[in-house]
Amino acid sequence: MMKKIVNISIGLILFFVLSCNVVDKLTNTPPLVESISAEKIICNVGDTLWVRVQVSDPDDDPVTASWTADGGFFISNQGIEVDWVAPKTAGYYTLIVTVRDDKGGEMEERISITVLPLEKPVVRITQPQDGAYFTALGSLTITVSAEPANFVGVEFYLDDVKRLSDPSPPFTMDWPLDGLSGPLRIKAVAFRLDSPGIQSADSIRVSIEGVIPVPRIKQ
Repeated sequence: MMKKIVNISIGLILFFVLSCNVVDKLTNTPPLVESISAEKIICNVGDTLWVRVQVSDPDDDPVTASWTADGGFFISNQGIEVDWVAPKTAGYYTLIVTVRDDKGGEMEERISITVLPLEKPVVRITQPQDGAYFTALGSLTITVSAEPANFVGVEFYLDDVKRLSDPSPPFTMDWPLDGLSGPLRIKAVAFRLDSPGIQSADSIRVSIEGVIPVPRIKQ
């Protein structure tokens, strides 16, 4: 008889505990991801950057955060703020954080990171053509193509003197020709916006034919 009472008591306790857990899960509100951010969203291969999630829980439950990614690796993938090491292959990568409370509620959020190769930009002066001749009238339009276009800037040099720095495409410069005469060296230097020390250059030479002013004849 006593054994039956004990078994019934244990059964009632287990039923009560399980019922409480079910009620907690049914009435639980999952945590909320308020924001997710990174030290930078454009980086180089092999870079290490922090990523951070800001989270709250409507029920004031304890919350944990774990991270996954489709490339690279986390030094530790647990915590509100973690360090991610970019892979050795350039591309677009997604970092995912999952926040959970102690009652089984969870929410997921993600952030995209662009990983660039440590390669020099490709730059070419497309206008004017090398060896072109111009009359010293009006202005000269210099046009440059540089790749990858959204991640580089271009500096324009005339006879090795920097005249303009253009941080975004299209890369162009208009230079007045009035008063110029003789050969002119045009150089374009493309630099990576994330690593300005990584550069490449292209140059051409053109000739400017001076204009002799016509003297006025007094009437």
